Amino acid sequence: MSEPEKADPYRNRAQRILIAIALIAVAGFFSYKYIYPLFSSRISSLETSAEHFALQKITQQFSAPEPLRAPVKKGAPAPPAGASKDQLTLSGTINWTNTERGNSGLPPLKENSQLDVIAKLRLEDMFKGQYFAHVSPASSSAITIAESVGYDYLALGENIALGNFGSDEKLVEAWMGSPGHRANILNSRYREIGVAVGQGMFEGDSVWIAVQVFGTPASACPQPDAALKAMIESGQSELQAMQQDLAARKADIDNTPPGREYNAKVRAYNDVAAEYNALLNDIKAKITQYNSEVAALNSCIGA
Repeated sequence: MSEPEKADPYRNRAQRILIAIALIAVAGFFSYKYIYPLFSSRISSLETSAEHFALQKITQQFSAPEPLRAPVKKGAPAPPAGASKDQLTLSGTINWTNTERGNSGLPPLKENSQLDVIAKLRLEDMFKGQYFAHVSPASSSAITIAESVGYDYLALGENIALGNFGSDEKLVEAWMGSPGHRANILNSRYREIGVAVGQGMFEGDSVWIAVQVFGTPASACPQPDAALKAMIESGQSELQAMQQDLAARKADIDNTPPGREYNAKVRAYNDVAAEYNALLNDIKAKITQYNSEVAALNSCIGA
């Protein structure tokens, strides 16, 4: 032992203790600054639920009361071509129909050329097929004809009558005397009408057949934004793909030991999770808007 050490052994011991304390402090600071953060990363929360957006499936409604038959003069021959003055007319039938609606405080129905075509085709088919019904033996109807002529509707109705009525007024009076036909004429939801009337041979007798077709066109109600619906569906598909990606990243993180690599993976996961949550919130906002449009459509249909 040197002379200085022999002279002051307590001072040397104190120095060694101070050095040890300093080393411990440095080690603690290093551990706090460089090691602890390697184990401190946490996976951010991930929202995984969104509202369902309503896909409105419009139920196309069809009203068809029991066909109306009026008395027919049996054995009446068909009138010679050009010798018979029409007893029923398209315009007169529409006018008397709108008169009845006006008497009940309802707005008039607007004549629609497509509905006129549907009524005419129905009339011709009944004479040709010798049947009197809303559906032909071949399953043709106002519904199938509306589809073939491209009449897009929310509601459709049909009144048919067979017999010799004498005038447009008497024809409409006969329909008004039947609850089901009256309900069609006075239906506040209908906006448009088409009519066909004609005389011909039916089961051996000369008779008139009259057809009214009522319609509520799809354009009468505000339709949900198709582009918005497409964006929602696309966004939902993207969310599903991101969920799968996040699930794979989470599984990888769970199998990674704590350390710098672990922290890097957690940060990458959190970045994707933030993008996912932002997209989810955007989709939720779009869903709210779309659902309000569907509610407006439902309100209009139910009016």
